[in-house]
Amino acid sequence: MSEPENLEENVRLLEEANKQLQREYRSLNRKYAAVQSILDRSRLHGKVRDKLLSQIMAEKSKQEKFFSLLLQHSQNIIIFIDQNLRFVYCSDRFLNHLGISNFGMIVDREFVDVFQHYVDQPTIEELLCVLQLAIANKRVESVNRKIDFCMNGNPSHYRIQVSPMLNAEQVPEGALIFFHDITDLQLAKNQAEEANRAKSTFVARITHEIRTPMNAIIGMSELALRENLDPTAMEYVQNIRAAGSNLLSIINDVLDLSQIESGTLHISNADYSFSSLLNNVINIIRMRVFEKPVVFLVDVSPDIPSHMRGDELHLRQIMSNLLSNAAKYTHEGFIQLAVTGEPAEGRSILLRIEISDSGIGIRKNDMDNLFGNFVRLDTERNKGIEGTGLGLAITRKLCLTMNGTLTVSSVYGKGSVFTVAIPQTVLDNTEKLAVVRDPVGKRTLVCDRRPLYADSVVKTLKSLGVQADSTPCPAAFFKMLAGGEYRFAFVDSSLIRETETRIGSLGLETTAVLLADAGELSLSRYGGVIMMPAYAVPIANILNFEKISVRAREPVVRFRAPEARVLIVDDIMTNLKVMEGLLAPYGMRLDLCDNGNDAIARICSNPYDLVLLDHMMPGMDGMETLKAIRAFPEPRLKTLPVIALTANALAGMREFFLENGFDDYLSKPVEIIKLNQMMNKWIPSGKRIEPVSEEQMPVVSAMPGFAVAGLDAQAGIAETGGSKKRYLDLLRAYCRDVDGRLDVLRAFSGQMEEVPAFTMQTHALKSASISIGAKEAARLAACLEEAGKRGDIAAIREGLEHFCADLTLLVENIRAALCDASASSAEPATAFVQSMLAELRTAMERRDIDAIDRLIDSMSGLILEKPLQERMAKISELILLSEFEKAIKLIDEWPIAQPIL
Repeated sequence: MSEPENLEENVRLLEEANKQLQREYRSLNRKYAAVQSILDRSRLHGKVRDKLLSQIMAEKSKQEKFFSLLLQHSQNIIIFIDQNLRFVYCSDRFLNHLGISNFGMIVDREFVDVFQHYVDQPTIEELLCVLQLAIANKRVESVNRKIDFCMNGNPSHYRIQVSPMLNAEQVPEGALIFFHDITDLQLAKNQAEEANRAKSTFVARITHEIRTPMNAIIGMSELALRENLDPTAMEYVQNIRAAGSNLLSIINDVLDLSQIESGTLHISNADYSFSSLLNNVINIIRMRVFEKPVVFLVDVSPDIPSHMRGDELHLRQIMSNLLSNAAKYTHEGFIQLAVTGEPAEGRSILLRIEISDSGIGIRKNDMDNLFGNFVRLDTERNKGIEGTGLGLAITRKLCLTMNGTLTVSSVYGKGSVFTVAIPQTVLDNTEKLAVVRDPVGKRTLVCDRRPLYADSVVKTLKSLGVQADSTPCPAAFFKMLAGGEYRFAFVDSSLIRETETRIGSLGLETTAVLLADAGELSLSRYGGVIMMPAYAVPIANILNFEKISVRAREPVVRFRAPEARVLIVDDIMTNLKVMEGLLAPYGMRLDLCDNGNDAIARICSNPYDLVLLDHMMPGMDGMETLKAIRAFPEPRLKTLPVIALTANALAGMREFFLENGFDDYLSKPVEIIKLNQMMNKWIPSGKRIEPVSEEQMPVVSAMPGFAVAGLDAQAGIAETGGSKKRYLDLLRAYCRDVDGRLDVLRAFSGQMEEVPAFTMQTHALKSASISIGAKEAARLAACLEEAGKRGDIAAIREGLEHFCADLTLLVENIRAALCDASASSAEPATAFVQSMLAELRTAMERRDIDAIDRLIDSMSGLILEKPLQERMAKISELILLSEFEKAIKLIDEWPIAQPIL
């Protein structure tokens, strides 16, 4: 290669080397820039890091400061314990409680080692147990404890909470113990409980004080109703008893509310008859709606068990409260009680009770306040309606207490529906509520002027498996009846007589059944009677030809015990007289005393079969009296049945008295049902005389020679219990009563504001006419009453004049017949009168109630001069009040020389 070529090659190589150097230079510059950038960022990050570290340290210092302040100024005690139960830290309040100024004195010391110098041993043991439990179970544990730190006699109440402190692996590394001072809260709680006890005590005392006069009012009215009063007096006394019962219901509501709020309401769990419960509830509400143009319907599933286990008393109260509420706010239309049952868990049934009505309804904005205490809604519209506003509040709380529910739906102005669902236990081998034997052969025809009633009866018949037809037209009814396809005919009072006549004339095997309202029981002569509202149980009883009582009467005495001896102890004389009168039908020998010391003396010297002992008496009360009786060594006094009488109706009282030696418990005012149950339970069976059966009773016959057009004397005598004397007395009272009421009816001018009073008068005349057997007069009065309920002025005017004329003639005929009867029954023999007075005196000394009643009945037929008649009336009055000693004194002073006509 030549030299120029070498030079060019060298230049080329140099250029390539230069380019390579430039490339490397540029690469180095880039790397330098990158390194420089990294260095710059590193310096910046260092500054940021230093700043962040500074901020973190400042925040940590701040947190430590606040944490220190928290521990210093916390009103609660805070302690940190490590896994070895050694002190790690605590709040200053704990140090102050111990009287320690420096935490260093207890740091790292064991929990027990520190506490044993400042707290009693039982407290240490409990705290240690809670602490170990929290760490072992890795969960929060708490306890309430009164602690006396430093044992200086100044304890405080604490809520102590122990929380385990777990690491990331959920391993306990210690615990936080938090003492929250609840001394003030506990004091407030104690004060509230004391106030609640004071309220309960006040309620118990005030109800006791109110129940004492209520016992006299209700008891005396009950005794008066047993007498043969004229219709007006009977109505007055019934109103007194009803008002007393309403007041007692209010007292019970207040008492129940107090018990519910204090948590002392006792829910029982006992066997009961559901049909009996239904009957009681329906009888009460039936009378509430009787005066209104309201149809009361009952639709009860016949498949519900006849016997269940639960709280019968409060279930009845729930149903009664809701039905009473419906009756208050429903002025026309209907009220319906529907009951069904749904199978629930185990042997339980969910009892579903639905009360619906066509009343005034509830406004939407009032729904939230519906169940408040003492709340009255829509007060301007309902200002004339009585009530405390407690019924619904108590009902809801009772439902909740019985593990049930209460719901309500309503359309304002159209009505409401209340639905209760409460679980009840079904008894083993219990039957269905109502079953019809051979339902196929008991086809029934229904005719009722009230479509709602007719539809309800037909629905119930079909639910019982009975084929049923219905028609509202009497002509169609009698045409269908004549076909002979029906075993039963259910009709209202307007058709019963003609139905019975048609059945007899056609020779049908149909049984006529009267669907009766109150006061219409005696209109049916041959067939069955069902008091409306008809439901599954009475309908099934009629179809099964079972003998049932259609009258809603009080329970009757089932036996007499003239050889039995009972002591009644009460410091209030009225209460003694009430109890003596209520027990009189048993014919027992009754002794009365008003204090514990006298009771002890009598019991020790007389072989009593039973003692009724008042709880609260001045001096020696019932508890002390019983204790003294049981302390005697005589064996009979150890087992003598003693029943506590008390106006205290708080929950648990029965258990209280049983625990204190009483054999049973009876609250005042005394209910006849419960009193009869007590007598049946405690009067020895060997001293009872069972009553004569109905089959053995003599047939009541009409009085020979006593005949009045329009008067069925035989039916009237039956209505008065078979006593001809009482029937004559009732006729006299009827005449007096009609005189006063006719004046009111004739004064009716046709104004709408007069209709309520007119309706009440016709209702009273209807009931009174039925009682004496004046059935046509009763029918006419019923027609006028219905017209009054409808506000039908034209119908009232059309029937009033005819009714007044017929009633006037009836009264004139009755008075004439009474004069003839009195003339023929005169007893002229003075010796006979004296012998009867002597017999009456002996009967009173023996307290032989049967003989006393018999003699008074016989002697009331005597016609005496006015002074002697007045004396005889006074004797009868004293006997009614059980003032036997005073009556005997009047007999002893009888003026023998006076002539007897």
